[in-house]
Amino acid sequence: MHISRHKILTTSLLAMAAHVSGAYAADDAPAASKAVADSGNVAEVIVTATKRSTSLLKTPLAVTALSGAALDDAHVKNLEDMTHLSPSFQATSQGDHAVLLLTMRGIGNDGAKTEQADPEVSVYVDGVYSPRAEGATALLYDMDRVEVMRGPQGTLWGRNSTAGAVNMVSAKPKFGLTEGSAEITLGNYNRTGTRFMYNLPVSDTFALRVAYAGESHNGYVDYQQPPNTPGLDKNAFVTSGDKYNAQDQKALRLSAAWQPTSNLRTDLSFETFRDDGTPSMNLNQEPRPGEKLWSALIQIAPYLHRKVDTIRTRTDWSVNQDIDLAFIAGAQRTDGAMQFDARGGYTVPTSNTTGGVLRNTRINWEHYTNASAELNLKSSGKKTVDWLVGAYVFHEKAGIRLDQPAWSGTQVGYGCATCGWPALTQNSFVQPNQDVKSHAFFTQDTWNVSDVLRITGGLRKTFDEKHNRGGVNFYCPTTQPGTTKACLPITPQDDPRTVGFVPNPSVIGPDGKPALNNEGQQKWSKPTWLLKADYDVTKDIMAYASVSTGYKSGVLTDGGVHTEPETLTSYELGAKGKLMGGKVTWATSIYFADFKGYQISVPTTFPNGASFLLTANAKGATAKGIEGELTARVTPVDTLNVAMSVQRTEMDTLLTADPNNSSYNTLPGPNGSKVRDLKGNELPHAPHFSLNVGYQHHFNLDSGARISPRINTHYETASWLDVFNDGAPDRQQAYTRSDFTVRYKPAGDKHWQVEAFVQNLENKNVKTTVNIVNLPPAASDRPVWQAMYLAPRTFGARLTADF
Repeated sequence: MHISRHKILTTSLLAMAAHVSGAYAADDAPAASKAVADSGNVAEVIVTATKRSTSLLKTPLAVTALSGAALDDAHVKNLEDMTHLSPSFQATSQGDHAVLLLTMRGIGNDGAKTEQADPEVSVYVDGVYSPRAEGATALLYDMDRVEVMRGPQGTLWGRNSTAGAVNMVSAKPKFGLTEGSAEITLGNYNRTGTRFMYNLPVSDTFALRVAYAGESHNGYVDYQQPPNTPGLDKNAFVTSGDKYNAQDQKALRLSAAWQPTSNLRTDLSFETFRDDGTPSMNLNQEPRPGEKLWSALIQIAPYLHRKVDTIRTRTDWSVNQDIDLAFIAGAQRTDGAMQFDARGGYTVPTSNTTGGVLRNTRINWEHYTNASAELNLKSSGKKTVDWLVGAYVFHEKAGIRLDQPAWSGTQVGYGCATCGWPALTQNSFVQPNQDVKSHAFFTQDTWNVSDVLRITGGLRKTFDEKHNRGGVNFYCPTTQPGTTKACLPITPQDDPRTVGFVPNPSVIGPDGKPALNNEGQQKWSKPTWLLKADYDVTKDIMAYASVSTGYKSGVLTDGGVHTEPETLTSYELGAKGKLMGGKVTWATSIYFADFKGYQISVPTTFPNGASFLLTANAKGATAKGIEGELTARVTPVDTLNVAMSVQRTEMDTLLTADPNNSSYNTLPGPNGSKVRDLKGNELPHAPHFSLNVGYQHHFNLDSGARISPRINTHYETASWLDVFNDGAPDRQQAYTRSDFTVRYKPAGDKHWQVEAFVQNLENKNVKTTVNIVNLPPAASDRPVWQAMYLAPRTFGARLTADF
């Protein structure tokens, strides 16, 4: 990312390897500029969104490609940082499972946190699908490029890419060149960041590369002090130790490349990731008097321990001058545990047993293993018909144990001999084995009708199968004092299937109420297709039109209930090109996506009284909009980047429980309850308009040194944060958020540079998710709304050295 030495040699080696690359370059070629010297034009970027190596400006697809250097200039450290650089792209953190959820063109699923739901935006690292994206996306380090592909990508990229796909391409080992880089970052909140890379050519045919990244900072959320209330034990509250919203992440990648002949290359990497930070906290949107927004009254100490180990491999073989073969495979293991105060002290207890509500969300363990493989065969070079055929297989085993005990008052008050039993509920979800199998066959072929006109057709048939085995969901409702079956709190060491659960632990909950049996299985299959035409209007401008379909498999949920698959048809018109001899590049697209059976998380109440957010099918949803991107080398020392989007989304009919008991838009439900029809509501994380402007200038000093300030400003209009569209607390108002950096590079052949930065210059409090945690007993009572937020203002300095 920071290498500046031996550029001519590096470029020469890449040129010499162009043929090997045949197949290798088709998917993982380094996104380098064609010219070594700075021509004053926008550098050409090579992308692999079509699984062929093509210029970004000649790729008939809405795709944003950011090279490693561009990521570095924009101070991007994770996918959340990237959302302000790509139009119609959002990433939101979910504290209750400590994961990152992606939305594209207003389409996403905030319930895609565990094995119960799948994302609409698929994530790939070096072409290998990563269903557990928290490991893959947490630290973007030693990257060659990141490609954000908008619109359905199911024909070529496959699994769960109905709204789009993100492919992160890591830097590969290089032959014939020894080089390295290191950096350290220091900032407020005790931030420390480290990066290291070293490339070692062992021989003419074998090379190694090692890359490391670490990021840590203290938590943003301060602990509030408990009130001086008679009968309230202050020992029930957490006032010191690790704070919420802290980061402590480390990743190490070891890569090897072997190229025994000019037409055969194998890449292999092992990556390990560790996360020992803390979950994000729900904060009261209206702080109590005397308290700050970034603070909470906490009774549950946070912890998060997650490790992700991944192996990825790719072999490319140029069979002959007309045919290339590629084999891409990977395997991943994720293990974790975490604890999270789900209420965050939204009400203050008036004693140990009254006035407050406490809920602990605790993942005692989670284990996910997955493996995938893809084999594709494609034509090499430009033919009358450029063809590609392939086969794909994916298998995942998932297991989780999640407890959600809740108290009225505090934990300390429970079991108090003089104060009686406080109200308590105990949810315990045990899903030891969910088995997911998927395989597909696909083809995508382009007919080069003439030198300026191409027609592409694609077809994929996917087969999915899911099994839940041994899953049980226990729910113990409030039990009054004096009864023989109190809801006993369950510790992480307890097994809710055996501790005090009689007479039949497989079907009976703590107080004799039926438990949910989560066993089940379901199969689905679906063909998806693509039809596209692209035309060179001039040698520098290309236009395209496409119709494509997408598919996301169904879901097995609590109680053995299943959700049907989600499908869509997407229509898109686009154009892209360059102006002023290459000093300006631009791209624009217009799209309309029509979803059927749109999957979304809604509250559901089961016969045993338990209520959970489960995935349900709406009748449909629509998303439409306009996107645009522009990069301009205004002068040889001035660069301007612009990205914008205009979008509208709308839900079709979905009847669901009304979590807010609102009086509007409600219909009578069973047993006197109320339900809501979400028809006409907008989808969350879909602002009507967003704009990102980045500007960088180089001051070339007389001494030969260079000072380069850069500012990046993001603006977006108001957007809903929940599908219920419940007024101002459920909405992020329009905001502007800016990042500023200034970099100094000394004169001469000195291989270091220093940078100062400020992120969120305006210190805006930008909500990413919302939560209503209080159902008022009377219509006049105001509910309490909480939210999670993007990081507050941060600043620091970074030193980088190449060697």
